[in-house]
Amino acid sequence: MVMFMFIYRVFTCLLLLLVIFEVAVEQATQGPLRRICTTTLYDEKLPNIPPLAKEDEDVINDLLGCSGERLSPSCYIESNSVTCDCYPEDHKRCRVVYIDFSYSQLQGVIPAKIGNLQYLKTLYLNGNNLRGYIPESFKKLDNLSEFSLCDNLLEGAIPPFFGQMSSVKQIYLCKKLFNQTIPPELGALPSLEYLDLGYNFLSGKIPAERGNIKSLIGLYLSDNQLSDVLPGQLGNLVNLEELKLQNNEFIGSLPASFKNLNKLTYFNVRGNNLNGAIPDIFEQWQDLHIMNLMGNNFSAPLHGQFSKLKSLTELHISNLIGGSSSFPDLSGTKFLRLLTLRNCSIADRIPVGLWNLPGLQYLDLSFNSLFGAIPEVVDNSLVYIYLRKNNLNETIPAWMNANSYVDVSENLFRDVSINPGQTLNPDLNLFKCCSNEKDKVAKQDQVDFDCKNGTQFYDRLYINCGGESVSVNGRVYEADVNPRGESTFFSRSNWGYSSMGSFLWASRNEYILYDCQIQAGDAQLYSSARLSPISLKYYGFCLKSGVYDVKLHFAEISSSENKVSHSKAGRLFDVDIQIIFMQGENVLRNFNIEKDAGGVNMAITKEFTCVLNNSLEIHLYWSGKGSVLYRSEYYGPLISAITVTPARESNLSTGALAGISVFALLLLTTLFIVFSWRFKDIWQGELELVELYPGGLYNYQKIKAATKNFDTANRIGEGGFGTVYKGTLSNGIAVAVKKLSRTKEGMWEFVEKSRAIAGMKHPNLVTLMGCCLGNNQLLLIYEYIGTNTLEDALFGHTQRQKLKIAP
Repeated sequence: MVMFMFIYRVFTCLLLLLVIFEVAVEQATQGPLRRICTTTLYDEKLPNIPPLAKEDEDVINDLLGCSGERLSPSCYIESNSVTCDCYPEDHKRCRVVYIDFSYSQLQGVIPAKIGNLQYLKTLYLNGNNLRGYIPESFKKLDNLSEFSLCDNLLEGAIPPFFGQMSSVKQIYLCKKLFNQTIPPELGALPSLEYLDLGYNFLSGKIPAERGNIKSLIGLYLSDNQLSDVLPGQLGNLVNLEELKLQNNEFIGSLPASFKNLNKLTYFNVRGNNLNGAIPDIFEQWQDLHIMNLMGNNFSAPLHGQFSKLKSLTELHISNLIGGSSSFPDLSGTKFLRLLTLRNCSIADRIPVGLWNLPGLQYLDLSFNSLFGAIPEVVDNSLVYIYLRKNNLNETIPAWMNANSYVDVSENLFRDVSINPGQTLNPDLNLFKCCSNEKDKVAKQDQVDFDCKNGTQFYDRLYINCGGESVSVNGRVYEADVNPRGESTFFSRSNWGYSSMGSFLWASRNEYILYDCQIQAGDAQLYSSARLSPISLKYYGFCLKSGVYDVKLHFAEISSSENKVSHSKAGRLFDVDIQIIFMQGENVLRNFNIEKDAGGVNMAITKEFTCVLNNSLEIHLYWSGKGSVLYRSEYYGPLISAITVTPARESNLSTGALAGISVFALLLLTTLFIVFSWRFKDIWQGELELVELYPGGLYNYQKIKAATKNFDTANRIGEGGFGTVYKGTLSNGIAVAVKKLSRTKEGMWEFVEKSRAIAGMKHPNLVTLMGCCLGNNQLLLIYEYIGTNTLEDALFGHTQRQKLKIAP
């Protein structure tokens, strides 16, 4: 028995050695890849499968990096990756006809041997790390029908020789680093059906020759630097079903020839510089499902041509310029699911029929001038309702409290028909929704933002947007970690934020981004950031009146899978700063964090000086420009931190500041004496924009125009050391302008009132809005309250009471 076991073990070892030897021989004769053809087409009646052509095998080995002694990680072929066909050469040899090495960690360059794959029909190499240029031998692939090289690191120009590959029907060269222009030679391809050159750095115009490819079904040129007007020849593409031109630099109007594109199902020109009226070219687009015109310079008004789009499911328009518009006729669009008509100058009622579209899920009508009522009862599938900053002026119906996300902030609603004791939907934004300031529901859980109830006043503000509380340079930045943002108002004692929007083109909603890799001294401020797909407003409440430095901290945060930028622009958004309840001033337009900061995970701070009277509003807004994919799929405005401090506040010690102040005072006194002696009769015209703490900054020429050159017809009275005139600023605000005399007393009043009265706020005191020094004139600008008597001001015009004076 022992002998038997010994013999059995020896036999087993010998058998294993034979197997190992056979495998080694097989690998030595066939190379590192034991099996290349995962699928083989051949006559099953043959006793053996014919061998693969040696030249094809060499190409596969080179492509996968399996030719040398050190094999690459990609030296492995998954199932259904390579199809070989033994019929072309009458079963003498098999030839590769199909390759799919997508996302296979391929490195290096595309081997020049690839031209040896004479029978190749399909080639997918997308999602790898291939570098360099496409070899010229590529044009030898006479049977190639479709190929994709998307999402690699290829560079240079798109090879013109592609125009010689007459068998090609589908070309995908997206998400690369291709630059220069689109070669006109591509217009010679007789059978091309799909051309995708999106997410590159292509520039110049679209060649008119592109209109020659009447077989074209899909044309994708999004996220490039293409410019000039859209060629009218594109209207010849009568078989075109999808046209994606978003995020480029096209100008001019939509060509009238586009009316011939009656097979379109998808039309996207978002984020260009197209202008003029939106033409009535859609009558024949009966199959269109999606239209996106956002982020251009189209002019109002909107017309009713959209009602002809019977199959439309998505319509997105934003930021029309010019006059007001009525609500467009959408009565024929019975299948709408997503509707954006944002900032389109619409001054009208919302059609009742819109509220009852059965499939409507997303409605964005924000930043218009809509008025009237919202129906008390509706029948729809709405999940997202964005009506921010309109003039809606009736009642907020109770059903809105049951919907998922509703933003009706910044309107003129009379009241809210929700029981004060009822649980309020946390995603119902009612901030500044109602003209009735006593409505209990509208004021629920909101701070005293108008500071009328004796609230404590502050002179600084530190917010770590999207992050925990941190201490930086001796300043404690407050935490801002509330994850909500679809339709949210969140507040602390002296600040809050109002966020609105859903990420339509992202996989999910995220309103805080993390993991910014910044090594600067204040890196804690940039490790996270708050963002919003549409509108993000930060408010500073109950700030002491005065001049402040407002610092906005930014850093672009990239997702791990998008470390390499594939297009000319990522995140673009606008920043407005609003003060003293006036129209917001646009301080950053089409702001690109990555470009201004010099890269991803690089910090940049934008600083502004503002004159504040109790409140501050910082509005970050996405108009529709920029990429919705790179750097991050979470597009829209993003901010890392906010710092608000009294102007010219320094980090120097008190002693150093005192020394500097004494020195500066002596220097200014000396200069004043010298200049007074030499230029005592000269007033410099350049001083028309002088700012005196804490008044506003006004231009003399604009004040002069507002008062019609201080016309005597606008004179409304005489004051101490000056004359008062009525004026109307260019934004429509009425003011009272006090033109002071250039006496010693007049100059004293100019200085003292700019310091004292502007810091006071009381219902019975006229607000000093600002001051101006220019053209040999001293001016104080007050709010205009009319020319009534004191009795009128205190008791009104009706039911007057005699003013009783205490003995």
